[in-house]
Amino acid sequence: MNSYVIENFLTEEQEQKIHNLTLDPNFSWFYTPGTIVEIIEGKQVKAVFDVGINPYQFVHPVNLSQCKYIETIAPVMNQLSVEFQSNIRILRCKFNFLPKNSDNTYHYPHVDDSEQNVYTAIYYVNDSDGDTYFFDEDLNVTNTITPKKGRMVLFDSNKFHSSSSPINSEYRIVMNTVFKLLSEET
Repeated sequence: MNSYVIENFLTEEQEQKIHNLTLDPNFSWFYTPGTIVEIIEGKQVKAVFDVGINPYQFVHPVNLSQCKYIETIAPVMNQLSVEFQSNIRILRCKFNFLPKNSDNTYHYPHVDDSEQNVYTAIYYVNDSDGDTYFFDEDLNVTNTITPKKGRMVLFDSNKFHSSSSPINSEYRIVMNTVFKLLSEET
């Protein structure tokens, strides 16, 4: 699957609930020293560490089995199932918060999962600059997507991509979900 964009992925009310959730003072954000760390959940990350930059970010991992706000984020998962006409199995879900930064270089290109039939959904929580970049196998930029509240971008998780920090907006928040289609599992 090539990357594709869906505008207005959720209703305006659902969009606003997710936006409000992520800005709530009780919503925990955890500092990470870079947008890419070399090991995630015990797996070596496939990334290119000599192209781009690796600024800090804040992350909120989502534990779906103990999620207190599942009603707020469930519409994203439900709509993914509708979009793919299949039930899905969530492999990883998190929110990323990138603060304003004066360097507009894209971050380290990486893949979210190197296995086949695994997909990434990036849901943009707010309007901002800080585009998402997509690359070919030679790491040439092939496409960019600008964050827009309610926009969803979907792509194969083994496709090289990267975020970038906003330089005009105060922050960029995304919900990043890596999943498999149950219809493709054997």
